[in-house]
Amino acid sequence: MKRKLIFMLVLISLFACLFVCTASAEDAYLQPIPEELKIADDTVTHFIVFEESKYFSVQNGNTINGLNTDQMVADMNTAGIDTTKIGTEYLIRYNFPKTINETVITSINLNAFKSNTYFSNVCGYIQFANTVKYTSDMRDNCSKLRCIDFGENSELTSIPHYFCTNGAGSKLVSVKNFPTNLTEVGTEAFNGCYGAFSGDLYVNAKKISGNAFNNAVANVTSITFGPLVESIDGQAFTVRMAELTSFKPSDSAVQIRKIVFLAKASNITFNQNAFYFGGSWARTSYSKLEEIVLLHVDDEKLVKENDILSQYTSSVVAFDANTEDDYVTTYHDFSILNDILYDSFLEAGNEIHQCSKCGVTSVGDVAEALFKCIGFSYFEGERGGITISFAVNKNAISNYTTKTSKTLEYGLFAVLDSKIGQNDAINTDGTNVNGVASVSMSKYAYDIIEFRITGITTDTHKAEKIVFGAYVIEASDSEKTVSYMQANNADEGKKYSSVSYNELVGIE
Repeated sequence: MKRKLIFMLVLISLFACLFVCTASAEDAYLQPIPEELKIADDTVTHFIVFEESKYFSVQNGNTINGLNTDQMVADMNTAGIDTTKIGTEYLIRYNFPKTINETVITSINLNAFKSNTYFSNVCGYIQFANTVKYTSDMRDNCSKLRCIDFGENSELTSIPHYFCTNGAGSKLVSVKNFPTNLTEVGTEAFNGCYGAFSGDLYVNAKKISGNAFNNAVANVTSITFGPLVESIDGQAFTVRMAELTSFKPSDSAVQIRKIVFLAKASNITFNQNAFYFGGSWARTSYSKLEEIVLLHVDDEKLVKENDILSQYTSSVVAFDANTEDDYVTTYHDFSILNDILYDSFLEAGNEIHQCSKCGVTSVGDVAEALFKCIGFSYFEGERGGITISFAVNKNAISNYTTKTSKTLEYGLFAVLDSKIGQNDAINTDGTNVNGVASVSMSKYAYDIIEFRITGITTDTHKAEKIVFGAYVIEASDSEKTVSYMQANNADEGKKYSSVSYNELVGIE
């Protein structure tokens, strides 16, 4: 029975693969509109989806600059789609293709066809290919737009002025894959897009122009300004609750609780009306703002308790009527020891701490070396031989095992260079490889451990190259690893260093 089950699973996987490999773009077709993209009293039920290259005209090979409406109409008729329902029951969805005629599409000139009958105020969904680097505005031709998806890892370089503005985006419910490497978010780009953004908003653009997100962030809970940000213009993130005709929070309060700056705050040019201002046309205060976080390293090291934002900016930035309580903090709390890392147990290591808030790691205190190689000694006579010695730092080992919850087993080994080659000397269970002599020392409380080979009396023995060293088996819950310590760096082209009796006594 088990064999049959495995065979069936293989066939299912094979059929799935065949389906994926043979699937292709379709002619115009209907797609149900997800509930999350609908709004109150909606009459629309389906998107008419256009995604094949035949529906788009191209300029200069890589720019979509028009719609082939004759082809669109013909294929809607063929599919039995009632075009009289467009705008009431149906909205148009454009999945712009990544390539047309084997050329990668890098530009979409929406401005050239935003007034088209099958785009203007009937377009409900725009799906960009992530290769698009340039797009123009839709301005006020997108009153029924529900979603813009810029494509995962979007290469878009800027959001144009008036991209979706004048309240035309008042039904925009979702913006997906917002680009993260922008030169600018243009003037009024999302002005009046009341429900376009919610939850966490990450903006990483050199310039955030005036009114860029005006009346679009009432439902956002946190804003993070990326490292590229250099200027934030007037009313870029203001909200005037009285102007929201939809998507107004139930408590009529701006929901932003946290603002994070990854860029150095003092390097940002702020317009003092970027977030809030009073007067007869007063904007709604950020009454729920709890945390202003400065994460740039130059800011972090300066922040002290009870510092306010204006100490770090070139102009006063207001989130409400009282700028004297805009306290700043650093976000990281490196109270969790994540690990102690050693390049070699013969050298000092570093404690690695993890931020309890975001998980990022930071190098902390220096950790002492666990061992020290004292070196070689030799003795002559009938029992002539070689000794290698290591000092054991028991306190450092205890600190390491206690803080990391790892266990260490250590010992000494020796083997003829001609026998070991590039092979490991010790297995992870502590047994040695054939030809290796070893002894475990971790159960002893010695401060100095030594390995001695005697009986090196003949000329052949004295010329023989021998690999000496110590080993450490490090064990955690998930794995065991073996590392080696020697008096010298490995010989060129080899895994280990080796030495002969003659070399130690100075005989060539």
